Amino acid sequence: LSRNVKLMTSDGHYIYKNNEIINYGLDITVENNVWLADNVTILKGVNIGSNSVIAINSTVTKNVTANSIAAGNPAKVVKEGVGWRE
Repeated sequence: LSRNVKLMTSDGHYIYKNNEIINYGLDITVENNVWLADNVTILKGVNIGSNSVIAINSTVTKNVTANSIAAGNPAKVVKEGVGWRE
């Protein structure tokens, strides 16, 4: 993990519709050998696949497949079939 990485498993408050909660928290899974760059935010329910890189200042709202680079806000896979080493 780099600086200022945020993993958000909930919205921080409940939202109700017809007196029922509609935004429950969800787990986040970060698999092996994942690089989360500066200021990355991962939102609830997301899975980041092994050997992936999340680019600086990205907000991940959907799953990222293994061996991918995702970038942007919201983050999108911009390259597949990659890996990285420290």
